[in-house]
Order: sequence, then C-alpha cells, then structure tokens
Amino acid sequence: MSKYCQNCDKEVNPGKTFSIFKFFILLGIFYLPFYLLKPKVCPSCGLHKWGKKDEAHKEHLKTKWFWSIVCATVGLLIIVGAIGSGELTGLIIGLPFAGLGAYFIYRLAKKREIA
Repeated sequence: MSKYCQNCDKEVNPGKTFSIFKFFILLGIFYLPFYLLKPKVCPSCGLHKWGKKDEAHKEHLKTKWFWSIVCATVGLLIIVGAIGSGELTGLIIGLPFAGLGAYFIYRLAKKREIA
C-alpha cells in the first residue's frame, strides 16, 4: 500500500528496517518491542510525514515550474544580451540564473512532477 510522503513529494511504499546491530546491542528483548511499535517510514527520506495529494499540492507544483522556467528564461535573455553587446558582466550575472533555472527544471522533470 503506497502512501504520499509530504517531505519527498511522491508516492512511496513505507516500510520498517530491522537492525541486527541494534538487536544485539539491546539484547533482543528490548529491541523487539521497539521495532514492533516503530512507525513505518519513507524509504527515501526516513521520515513518517504522510499526507494527501490535493489541489494545493498541484498549485505548488505549478508555482515551482513557473518560477523555474522564469529563472532559466531571464538568465538566457541576460546571456544573449551580454553576447550581443560584448559585456562580460552580463555573462557573469546571467549564467547563475540560467543554470539554477535549468537545474530546477531538471529536478522537477526527474521526479516526474509535471503539473
């Protein structure tokens, strides 16, 4: 049964991990109740912050996509302007914008969070 992890922003199958090291350190007797009462956690982040995917999440994704695209576009426009005028300052300012925008677009696409 998959759950939606609010920390990772994706659907995951929660689970528990059994630690043999902790089992031997705590003599087994003390570890078994701890293991049985321990909540299932997200395999990606290790937290148990579960929630529901709703309209607010979709709006949040649209906002992420919008600002990532704006950042990349502004960076590219600054770079094109700098190349056209021959200024080095524009390249220095435009490269971080374009790079960050492209990086965030890549991360969103990698997570398949397409709104």
